[in-house]
Amino acid sequence: MRQIKTVQHNKMDIRTVLIYCWTVVWNFIMNSPRLLAKFCKSILEELLIAWPEFREFFYSREFQSFLASPFFQILRQLPYFENSTFFQTFFDLLIPRSYNSIDNDFEKGNDDDDLD
Repeated sequence: MRQIKTVQHNKMDIRTVLIYCWTVVWNFIMNSPRLLAKFCKSILEELLIAWPEFREFFYSREFQSFLASPFFQILRQLPYFENSTFFQTFFDLLIPRSYNSIDNDFEKGNDDDDLD
């Protein structure tokens, strides 16, 4: 009979890798906030193009009202987020056009799938 070998992962190694990854991300946020925000924007744009369900959610009234909610506005004004170029740029990316603009686009059949 053949024995199946199991591999046990050392939890310390996984923690070390996670800490290292977080350190790299944190340094990237602190040192290159605009570049990171542009990277996040490109990921967001790709998700909106490639995943119709995500796009529908992103432009839904519920999500838009969350972005316009006092909670989200207060979050933006917290000292940590207010002083961070990355978070301010990212928050600006998250807040899309007004409700009327979104409604008009859908009524006209403009679904922003035009690629330049």
